[in-house]
Amino acid sequence: MTPLTRRDVLVHQTAVPWPSQRQVEQDLLLCRDLQQEGSTAGRAEFTELLEAHLADRGFCSDMEPLLRTGVGYDPQEAGNYVKKRLLSLLPER
Repeated sequence: MTPLTRRDVLVHQTAVPWPSQRQVEQDLLLCRDLQQEGSTAGRAEFTELLEAHLADRGFCSDMEPLLRTGVGYDPQEAGNYVKKRLLSLLPER
């Protein structure tokens, strides 16, 4: 895989909602990997996968040990945010 150039990142930045350049770079790398694999997953596939994870008690409880004491985290609320704000950006396919 060819390395990312600054121009690659700037062009990709116009197509994604991420505020930081680091996030744009990560998104571009993921997109390149998916493209190389020939993946054509759309919104429905990602939504189905997310819903399966959110139904898994182990998946939903693995954040707790990573959080600072007193910080609340609701995996269902986070999942709804991801579906509404991120997955909605994916093509329906």
